[in-house]
Amino acid sequence: MDTVLVIGGAGTIGSQLCSTLYAAGYEVLCMDIVDPNNAYGIKHLIDKPRFKYVRHSVTHQFRANCKYIYNFASLTDSVYANQEHPVEVMKTEWLGMMNTLEVARQNGATVVYGSSSSFYAFQSGRYDVAFPGSHVKTATESLCYSYLREYDVDVRVARLFEMYGPGMNLDDQRIIPRMVVAALQNSDIVIRDSRSILRTFCWTGDAVRGIVALAESNRYGKGLDVVNFGGNEPITLEELARKIVSMTHSRSRIIPEPRPNRYVWSKIADIELAERRFGWQPEVTLDEGLSRMIELLDKRLKIEASIYKCESWIEFY
Repeated sequence: MDTVLVIGGAGTIGSQLCSTLYAAGYEVLCMDIVDPNNAYGIKHLIDKPRFKYVRHSVTHQFRANCKYIYNFASLTDSVYANQEHPVEVMKTEWLGMMNTLEVARQNGATVVYGSSSSFYAFQSGRYDVAFPGSHVKTATESLCYSYLREYDVDVRVARLFEMYGPGMNLDDQRIIPRMVVAALQNSDIVIRDSRSILRTFCWTGDAVRGIVALAESNRYGKGLDVVNFGGNEPITLEELARKIVSMTHSRSRIIPEPRPNRYVWSKIADIELAERRFGWQPEVTLDEGLSRMIELLDKRLKIEASIYKCESWIEFY
C-alpha cells in the first residue's frame, strides 16, 4: 500500500485531495497547522485506519517516507496575510517548498506543487507589490526547476485558476464564497473591476482529478511538468454577481466601481495541455457549482449566523 503526504491537507484543495486519495486506497498522511477539531474538510477522515493527521508547519523541517507529496500549503489567497504578514506568506511558499523538495530528494518521492494563476500576473508585470503572492509563486516554481536540474527530483507544478468548492469557510476571501455569503445576507456587492475583464472558475473536485492525474502520469521528456487547471466558462465579475444574486433571490445591490489600470489582466485558464495529456476537462458547470456552493454556505450560515456577519463584499485584489 503506497503512502502519500498532503501538505496543507486541511485546506480547500488539500482536504479534497485527502478524501480522493484515501478513496483510491492510499495511506494518507495529512500535514497542516490547524487544530484538527476545526478542520472542516477532513473531519470524516480523522478516525479512519489509513489516515493520519500531523499538526506541523511546513516552514520547519520534517521527514516522511512516501511515494507522492502534494504541497498545497499556501497563504497567498489571503488578503489579510498578504497585507499584514508578507514574510510568513513567502516563508510558507518558498521555505516550505524547499523542505518538501529535500524530503523528496532523500526518498525519491514525486512532488506536486500547488501554484496559481498569480504566476502569470508577475510574468506580465501586472501585480501589486503589497501582495507578494505572485512574486513568491514565480520564485518557488524556479526552486522546483532547480531541484529537478541539480538533484533530479521528480517535481510537477499545478497552476490553479480561481478554485471554489466544499470546505470553504464563511469568511473565505476568494471570490465565489464571498459573493455567495454576501448575497445570502443581502449585503452590497461592490465590484472594483473592469467590465471587460474575464475570469474562469473551477470546482475543486474537478481540479483534484487533474492534480492526481498530473502526479501519477509518466513524465513527458526531461523537464518540469507545468499544467494549468481552471474553468472553461469565461465570465466577468459583474455577470457572476448578477447570476449569484438571481440564484439566491437576494436583495443585494451590485455596485460596479472602476479598478486601477495595473490590474487589467484576464484570468482565463489555458487548459489545452491538461486535456491533451490526461483527457482532463471540468465536468461541473458554473451554474451547477454555484448551486452547490449556495446550498453548502446557506447551511453553514444557518448554523453560524450568530457569530458571522458580512457587512459588504468588495473585490479588491
